[in-house]
Amino acid sequence: MIFNPNELEFVATRAWVANRTVFMELTDGRQIGFPAARFNRLAQATDEQLAQVSLRLDGSALRWEALDEDITVTGAALGRFQARRRPERNWGRIPKTLQRRGNQNIIGI
Repeated sequence: MIFNPNELEFVATRAWVANRTVFMELTDGRQIGFPAARFNRLAQATDEQLAQVSLRLDGSALRWEALDEDITVTGAALGRFQARRRPERNWGRIPKTLQRRGNQNIIGI
């Protein structure tokens, strides 16, 4: 059998937000959450706006009326996000152990 992710469709029975994380409970009982920061409009929303999530299209979509934002349950369940994950705080920094003293070039990279 060949697996085709385009044929999958997830449906949610409820949705809620806690600590700026959006949660969905799927029809099979699984609960999936994702950070609101992964979607541009949700990242800019207040906590009150974010909490006003509702289900639309028989549980196939999440809707934020005040933000005019719709996200498919299937897309969120499969990890199809708008915004990339933010890098770690130290990402891109060169550890001091790899730096030479003074104004010499950086080594070890």
